[in-house]
Amino acid sequence: MTTSVDRFVAEPATTTLRFGAQNPGHSWWSIADRIIESLVGFSNPLLPNVRCGLYTPSALQGARLNPVDVAAGNLDVAITTPAATAWMATHGVGVYDTAHRGLRGIASFPHIDFVVFMVDASTGIRDLSELRERRYPLKLVTGRKADAEPDILTFVVGEVLRRYGAPYEAIEEWGGEVIYGGPTHIGGHLMRDGEANALFQEAQMVDVWHEIADSREVTVLPVADEIIEDMRRSYGIGRAEIPKGHYRGVNAPVTTLDFSGWLVFCREDLPDDYAYAVAQACDAIIPQADRFDPITRKCLRLPIDPIYLFRETVVPLHEGAARYAREHGYIS
Repeated sequence: MTTSVDRFVAEPATTTLRFGAQNPGHSWWSIADRIIESLVGFSNPLLPNVRCGLYTPSALQGARLNPVDVAAGNLDVAITTPAATAWMATHGVGVYDTAHRGLRGIASFPHIDFVVFMVDASTGIRDLSELRERRYPLKLVTGRKADAEPDILTFVVGEVLRRYGAPYEAIEEWGGEVIYGGPTHIGGHLMRDGEANALFQEAQMVDVWHEIADSREVTVLPVADEIIEDMRRSYGIGRAEIPKGHYRGVNAPVTTLDFSGWLVFCREDLPDDYAYAVAQACDAIIPQADRFDPITRKCLRLPIDPIYLFRETVVPLHEGAARYAREHGYIS
């Protein structure tokens, strides 16, 4: 005898696609949610009979840990930032002691970010080289440091300071303090509230930068071209420019390090039809991007250019994603 329940049991999913993002509510979660909706949603799913799981990384360090988990086969698809993080993971440099080979790009969303080196004007510091020259006891806020392993931002800032002869340890030896304040929107409040006189961080779009610059005179310090070039060769981190007027007191463009790109990536052995479908789902987000929440829209360069999506992946495109991009004229 067939019951009404038996008649409506769905065909079981044959595969689970594990997607690594960040914490729920984060912009990556919004992007992953849109991708997954296209893959397995109600209307014309691109991967029927596939189940998708959305994962949050430990210590909320998705940028650093997602490439490791994809390379190890713990995740199938994930997001990281900056896009150059996947390059570092592939080559086993930076925060990675081991080369995680075989990472492949699917799409890179045009998230525009850069590292900001902001100090109180009252310090008199006009150039990062003055930290060493004056042995300045800076009270610095930067990113996270979990279990003695820095996040990508904390590592990048530390490498710049080391090249200027002012590593974190030296700042503390000179009587200063390095505060690992967490994400910009949290740690940045320490400078805003006068508990620190420098903030070296990313997430240039969050409000706390403007709150600091509007509360007193600040100086945004440039990074020298030769140091940027060394960072590019060593870690794949390139050059960016903070535009004139971006913050109060920025009266001319300021050169700094690029921190752009929300890279959707996988491993080279992901089946071609899966990578093709994820690429198609990323492309389908473009006409809907103006419906993202305000924070996500603020992080992205809109409208999204599909050529950027498939040409700025840093690591080679997965063949399935490349096939989709070629078919639609995004790459040759």
